[in-house]
Amino acid sequence: MTRSMGETTTRWMAAVAAAIVLVTGLIVTAASPASAAGADKAGFAGVSTTAVTAAAVGNCPRGYHCVYILDSFSSASHNYFNTDRDFSDDYFDRDNGNGAESDSVVDNNVRSAANSSSGGYESHFFYGSNPVVGVSTLVFCLNPNTQARGLWTDGTPGNGTGHGDEASSLLLRGRTSIDCLG
Repeated sequence: MTRSMGETTTRWMAAVAAAIVLVTGLIVTAASPASAAGADKAGFAGVSTTAVTAAAVGNCPRGYHCVYILDSFSSASHNYFNTDRDFSDDYFDRDNGNGAESDSVVDNNVRSAANSSSGGYESHFFYGSNPVVGVSTLVFCLNPNTQARGLWTDGTPGNGTGHGDEASSLLLRGRTSIDCLG
């Protein structure tokens, strides 16, 4: 039986995804074989990442980079169009019916994130304010049109351990060689 290139690629993607789930427990849905191969990140077991081609991901408007207070894309959120070097004066501004969450500061309260970049920008989230590329510590980054939920936290926001409840700033960068989620 002769298989088309599309069938072979689809079977290959399914095999890679199954291997990642078996080895790491990471749940990945990828738009291309390159996305699936790059999704297995050390320290991110249990994080659900999704690469999509839709106009907006994770309830994040097209062109924006969004953060969420819970492990859900329907929880309180804050949307960024540009770099923001200090989350301490940002508040979750859309509660989606979850009440007091909208009164919470964004700094050290991010559990999920989405990148709906229309310009191909990666979302780079850092520990601490006023990050300097190559000097500051990266919490995680997202490729364009990807989302991540279930970022691991140790329950102590802002202590530099884990990925959830740690982001304090965002730099938007063109495509880099950094191994981002998604």
